[in-house]
Amino acid sequence: MFFKLLRSYFYFFVRLTTASSLLFQGYYFLTHLRELNKLTLDIVPFGDFVFSQYIIFAHLFGGLCLLLGLMSRVNALFNLPILFLAVFFKFLPNMELSGVDGFFALVTFTGLIAVSIFGAGRFSIEKKYLGSGGYTQGEDNRIPPLEKYINDKNNEGLKI
Repeated sequence: MFFKLLRSYFYFFVRLTTASSLLFQGYYFLTHLRELNKLTLDIVPFGDFVFSQYIIFAHLFGGLCLLLGLMSRVNALFNLPILFLAVFFKFLPNMELSGVDGFFALVTFTGLIAVSIFGAGRFSIEKKYLGSGGYTQGEDNRIPPLEKYINDKNNEGLKI
């Protein structure tokens, strides 16, 4: 019981730090549009303005929805390609991951991967109203505990 609660708080912490970093980066890019256009021109040689507008929208909207825990996996998947390009095509070839921007992008990328795999967790709007807060096991969820299949009285095992 304690570890389940600890895991829920850990998911909550990962989701909030990822959301706050996305909101911060979205606001920073919104106020420094020329720097973002220059950055996207280095990564994508065409359509830098359209791509920079997508980055700003995805960071701000995705960060807000992740902060609330609403459509967290979808928003994480919309932001993953942006941070994949930033980490692997901007910071990694130049070995700039030791700097603040590279480390910030890498931590946000890792948080988005975790949110897209595990979901929003217990403390989210998804869990409260939709009942699908992510990968959790227990009596009140759709995924039955593993012990049900191991300690089956009739030895029927997992039915597929």
